[in-house]
Amino acid sequence: MTPEREQPEQREQEETRRLSIRVECCGGYQGVQEPVAFWLGNRRLKVQALVDRWFAPGQYWFKVDADDGNIYVLKYDENVGNWEIAAYRSGALR
Repeated sequence: MTPEREQPEQREQEETRRLSIRVECCGGYQGVQEPVAFWLGNRRLKVQALVDRWFAPGQYWFKVDADDGNIYVLKYDENVGNWEIAAYRSGALR
C-alpha cells in the first residue's frame, strides 16, 4: 500500500502556514491598524478588499482578498507582536 500523495494545492497551503509574513498597515476602524499589503517571503501581495474582521483579547483577525486572487485570514497577536496567516483559500475554489 502506498502512502497517499498530497495534492500541489495542499502542499502550498501547508507551506503558506509556515511562512513568516510582514504586514503593511494603515489606521482603520476604531483606530485599529488594518493590513493594506503583506509579504510572503519576497513576494508582496496587495490587499484588494478587507472582507471581514474580528477581534479577541489581544488578537486581531482580518479576512482579506489579495491581488493574487486568493483569500487569506491574517492574524495579529499584540502580546507577541507577530503576524501570521491563520487560513488560506485558493481563488480557484471560488
